Amino acid sequence: MNLPSHQTFCDHLNDSFRVQVDGSSDETFVLTSISNLLESAVSTPANPKEHFSIIFECENQIYLPQQIYKFTHPVIGEFELFIVPIGPDRVSKNMCYQAIFS
Repeated sequence: MNLPSHQTFCDHLNDSFRVQVDGSSDETFVLTSISNLLESAVSTPANPKEHFSIIFECENQIYLPQQIYKFTHPVIGEFELFIVPIGPDRVSKNMCYQAIFS
């Protein structure tokens, strides 16, 4: 299972994703932020590297432990991400989760 690229996530900023939290229920996460990391890292066609992080907000303010979850998006499809809870958003109070790609 290939992970979406930086550009793919950029194309779907502020979109909703379904996240499977257990065998029978899903939560809605919204992709709210994409940040470049290690801008000095060298990427070549022979050795492509993408270093970025993404942040999702969970609309139901649910707390999930850090682990791998299955995400589904109507255009991107299904993929798995390791996400870490980073605390509630200061304005919306929704719980935020981060995934780092390096």
